Amino acid sequence: MKTPISLGPGVVIREARPGADTDAAAALLDRLILAARSWHARVLRLNTVRFMADAQRLYRSRGFVERSPYEGSEIPPHLQKYWLFFERPLHH
Repeated sequence: MKTPISLGPGVVIREARPGADTDAAAALLDRLILAARSWHARVLRLNTVRFMADAQRLYRSRGFVERSPYEGSEIPPHLQKYWLFFERPLHH
């Protein structure tokens, strides 16, 4: 078993079985989508590095599509070639 990961007071992720980390990531992303909708956001944008294939699959499975780097991204322009940018419209 891997070392537990603490996300803050009362929030800990433990890998109890193969795929548990993927399940936790999916649950967190689903919760993020719901929260963004409750905040009346129109679009949700995410990014990940190119080698993170699992994250890319997860984002695509939730309706995110690849896009060009967005203005205001925290990724410096000279490093953006190593990243993929995604977005998904949020319907209320």
